[in-house]
Amino acid sequence: MEIVRKDKYIEINNTDFKVVLSALGASIVSIYIGDNILTMTPINLDELNRKDIYYGKTIGPITNRVKDGLIKIDNKIYHLPLNEIGLSNHSGDIGISNQLFNVDIEDNKVIFTYIEHIRDIVISYIIVYSFNDYQIRIDYFIRTNKKFIINLTNHTFFTLGEPSINNLSLKIDSDYYIESDKDTLLPLKIKRVIGCLDFNNEKLIIKDINDPYLMNHKSRGYDHSFILKNKIVKLSSPKYELNIDSNYECVHIYTDNYEDAVKTKDSSVDIRRSIAIEMTDNILSRPILDKDDVYQRYIIYSFKQK
Repeated sequence: MEIVRKDKYIEINNTDFKVVLSALGASIVSIYIGDNILTMTPINLDELNRKDIYYGKTIGPITNRVKDGLIKIDNKIYHLPLNEIGLSNHSGDIGISNQLFNVDIEDNKVIFTYIEHIRDIVISYIIVYSFNDYQIRIDYFIRTNKKFIINLTNHTFFTLGEPSINNLSLKIDSDYYIESDKDTLLPLKIKRVIGCLDFNNEKLIIKDINDPYLMNHKSRGYDHSFILKNKIVKLSSPKYELNIDSNYECVHIYTDNYEDAVKTKDSSVDIRRSIAIEMTDNILSRPILDKDDVYQRYIIYSFKQK
């Protein structure tokens, strides 16, 4: 295995398995097997500097949407920057997805560190990437000097070598999902999965993607959190398979529902390019990290060729 540092990018080569990381957001820029790219990565890497772009980035300290950006802890109010109308999504401008991490390389590990200040809160991040054959493991270790909500994830968009999600299938062992408001996408309540939201039996993602329930939502596609029965999520294409293991309670699925990605200019052909699979804590009951505790989570991406 060879790990090479190139400015703010880090390239990992292991036979025909290649991973490119970035110090910006402690992120996964791209994953290759041979000449086939398995992730959606911008052609112009300058796009990664945009604060509204989350390709492969670490999201935190708080994932998903917070109404009015207001967090209350022990009767103290914290304001997160708003980046959507009336909402803070992925912690807004203070999100670590937009921060440049320090980088150390040790053996087959890349270690990202960053210290963040939010008023009187100091958050220390250690994010460790390690590699083994066709496998990437991410370990998160977070400490704070005072109580604060911490919920990190990785926001890689996967394609598994396909030009769109049309040939991708998904399996999630889950009986319950977190329903969101159809206009604001704020989490509301836990409901049993039915119909288009049932991935207990592996199925093509596009099979039910135009279901009226999904089309009646602002996201117009999948943008849902599922409570996991076990910790494995499986994504498949005709050539590759990805199994994701973690110690998170939930997974959030997002099918690249940008307006310009959903329809072609001259037809109604679905061209959703990728799917984000975000392992996450429960967004209805986000964990509060005490100053004496360590937030410790892991995600393991295991790829194989068919």
